[in-house]
Amino acid sequence: MNGNSHNLRGSSRHAGYQNPRWRIVFIALVLALAIGGAGQTPSAQAAPARANVRLYIDVVNPKTTLCVGESVSYIVKVNRQFTSAPPGWTDKNLPDPFALPGINVQAFSVDKTVGDFIGTRNGSVTRNTGSTDEVVDLVNPNAEPPPHSATFTFKAKKAGRTTLFFEGIADGQYVVFPVPVKVINCKYLVRVISNWFVVQGTGGSIALVALINGATLTADSEGGYTGSTEARWIPNITLPSECTHTDTVSPSPVKLTGSVNESGALTLKMVFGTATLAEQGSCGPALIDTQYGMTPDLLILTVPGAGGTWQGRQVLDSPSGAIPGHVIVTVTPVEN
Repeated sequence: MNGNSHNLRGSSRHAGYQNPRWRIVFIALVLALAIGGAGQTPSAQAAPARANVRLYIDVVNPKTTLCVGESVSYIVKVNRQFTSAPPGWTDKNLPDPFALPGINVQAFSVDKTVGDFIGTRNGSVTRNTGSTDEVVDLVNPNAEPPPHSATFTFKAKKAGRTTLFFEGIADGQYVVFPVPVKVINCKYLVRVISNWFVVQGTGGSIALVALINGATLTADSEGGYTGSTEARWIPNITLPSECTHTDTVSPSPVKLTGSVNESGALTLKMVFGTATLAEQGSCGPALIDTQYGMTPDLLILTVPGAGGTWQGRQVLDSPSGAIPGHVIVTVTPVEN
């Protein structure tokens, strides 16, 4: 990804970069003409054809989706690229772009509440390409930076969006590279309480509770969320007074997926596996030894990206039919 190059003329924001540089270039040009003109014939002083060049900033493989609390290093180069063959160049392919040393690059975050660069002063931080007297990489201090590059460390603070700008002056031209960044909560804890109750015609009742206590929902590199856990069940089944029995319910697997929309809200989907209820006992002379499966309906819900609580209905599918129930889901972000 390449940034756009802009001529600085007419830009009041960067006017301070122009005058000193142009004075130096003008003096050097006058000296060169004076020295070159001495002892040479007019034909020898004819300037060779100049190659066209393009100057641009490049950020190496910029990361654009970050976790809250995460620190990321951005490696920046200021490149010169020939767009036509330089004098004496005979190869059919143009020279590869090459990084320029000694260029000051400024970096700043548009929304500093979402995140900012470490070392920022007066709104921005400055690094020099190829300088060895700066802290190179605060995230990977033992990493060897590429030649003629500058390294900036950005710290994500809260969920949201911002744009990181890297800009500088190279050979009198303003060069810039914007990086749109999305900061998300990369981990959530999900707690669920589901309960169902039904009265049986024989005078008994069935009450069931399914619990998920702190399932972890984790974001991947693309910003999607996945997780898996088990729901633990608590049965409370009553039968007529002449009956004695014990009831157990096996844990049921649960798969979680999620995504954050443009407004920052988290949409969560939970798919429940089947739990097996086993009942043993007797009612008078009749023995009880039954097993049957129960499957809660899937849940799809949306909560704020900062977390929240959602309540709704959840049906339990069982051999005796659909049992209506109620569910409470609590989602809490976990800082990276």
